[in-house]
Amino acid sequence: MVDAVITWVNGNDPAHQAEMERYRSDATQPEWAGGALDATRFNERGELWYCVNLIRKNATWIDEIFIVTDDQRPLWLTNEIQSRLNITIIDHSAIFQGYENHLPTFNSLSIETLLHKIPRLGARYLYFNDDFFLVNRSKESDYFDGDRPIIRGAWRRSSEFKRTIMQSPLRKVFRYFYPDYYSYGYMKRRAESKLLPEYRSRFFLMAHAPFPVTKSVANQALSSDVLIESNVQYRFRSDKQFNPAALMAHVGFSERQSLAGPHDWEYIDAGGDSIKTIVKRLKRCGASSTIKSLCVQSLDLAKPDALENINRFLESRL
Repeated sequence: MVDAVITWVNGNDPAHQAEMERYRSDATQPEWAGGALDATRFNERGELWYCVNLIRKNATWIDEIFIVTDDQRPLWLTNEIQSRLNITIIDHSAIFQGYENHLPTFNSLSIETLLHKIPRLGARYLYFNDDFFLVNRSKESDYFDGDRPIIRGAWRRSSEFKRTIMQSPLRKVFRYFYPDYYSYGYMKRRAESKLLPEYRSRFFLMAHAPFPVTKSVANQALSSDVLIESNVQYRFRSDKQFNPAALMAHVGFSERQSLAGPHDWEYIDAGGDSIKTIVKRLKRCGASSTIKSLCVQSLDLAKPDALENINRFLESRL
């Protein structure tokens, strides 16, 4: 069996906003990443409801759904719905045992570092951000070849020169001439490259798509308390952190326990893409059953016409 794990926060909750404000002047502030406090990281626009219901419609092979959150509960999640959809709410305190001094946290990378510690979580699971949507029917074999995760992304070549440029004011010019190096819909590299020197020149650029995980690989990649502590210590996202998903993927590739998957996903930046681009990508998802998932980032920043098109499309997939 395969479980699903979804990370979610209701950033509109006044209690959550007040708690975050208490730690805004945390001593680690100089180490925060750009945009670490942007409201769009926390704002909630009903994405979770679509995420859960599309899992249940298009991934009938998923067993239990774990929603990881911070002492919150979606308003629509009644006891009857929770039982019918086989959902379990997991509080951050359940996975931060031994690292409680780093709570509360407002950092998805810190949370993702400990997801494999969810109580009763199966040996294989599919990890979702709450803005990932399964828009067409999927099979277990789309994401797992037996016990080997099939991971979405693309192999890229890198160099010290490129890494330096991408952190400089010249990065926009660089992206113009080398669009494949920083493709839309892919997660940029972080500190995991320092942990895996063999991937300094060739690495797997992670896609914004459901991420399949096996506990065996997760435990292998995150076996050190020192390593975990180094990543979960930041309450807000930091450029010094590694991406746990990318680290697990590369460890899996090194041990021949993971496979590279197809480009069967689509991506929309609801606050930045033009309405023409958004409509085009929605049509692609609807026209081809080979597109399994869609990521819609920053739905809270979408203009009215974009929001209408996206919501209409998600409703149509249900």
